[in-house]
Amino acid sequence: MVSTPATLMPEAKLNDVMISRLAREIARDILPLDEILKTYKLSTGDFDQIAEMPYFQQRLNEETALWSASDPVSIAKRIEAKAATMIEDCLVEVYRLIHDPEQPMNAKIEGLKWAARMAGLGENAQKTGEAGGVKITINVGGKALEFDKERALPQRVTDVVDLTPERA
Repeated sequence: MVSTPATLMPEAKLNDVMISRLAREIARDILPLDEILKTYKLSTGDFDQIAEMPYFQQRLNEETALWSASDPVSIAKRIEAKAATMIEDCLVEVYRLIHDPEQPMNAKIEGLKWAARMAGLGENAQKTGEAGGVKITINVGGKALEFDKERALPQRVTDVVDLTPERA
């Protein structure tokens, strides 16, 4: 547990995990600082004291380095995280819409469909546990040769799988 001055928020709420989360939110720079502080129920004075803590400074530096990486994988993960954050922020509003008796049923159904898609449920959900297929595309000159197989992959890498298309 991080030691805190008596004027800071109750110690039960300010621990290493919360400081790490706060550093992550600030490093991501998705929301303005005043909104982040509201979320964590911190005053600017509280934040000024936290910002002085070596642990917070270390975590902020680490999170900023991770969030600022410019390799393609990091960029893709950053975009994915920002999009997921926006979607997560919408969940409360969709919940309210679905439970609002004043809203039309059609809007509620669309909200439920959207929430189901976000949760991986519903009509277009990917089925887990089923054997997937393999698709191989080979580009030779100006031609693309495609092979699709709808069977499970072997359990061991040493097994041989015939991927040649079956001729009718």
